Amino acid sequence: CICCSSPVILTSRGLFSSSPMTPSIAIDFRVLELVKKLFVWMTPNTTVWCKTLESFFNLQGYKLQSKVYKKIGSNLSADSSIA
Repeated sequence: CICCSSPVILTSRGLFSSSPMTPSIAIDFRVLELVKKLFVWMTPNTTVWCKTLESFFNLQGYKLQSKVYKKIGSNLSADSSIA
């Protein structure tokens, strides 16, 4: 639509534009919500980070087969035993 600017059209479709005039990229608002949650709950603890990620996916309607933190935790243990 010529009567609406690109940022207005992107916003109406759930996207955040990179610039107010001629955006070169757009970011989904759901991804921005994930980043916000990660910064609010930032911790060096991988379990909390993984639970935040699981919460984000659950809110998007995805059900994970297993817990992310168990998978990452076991991979971190395996990596540390190699070093």
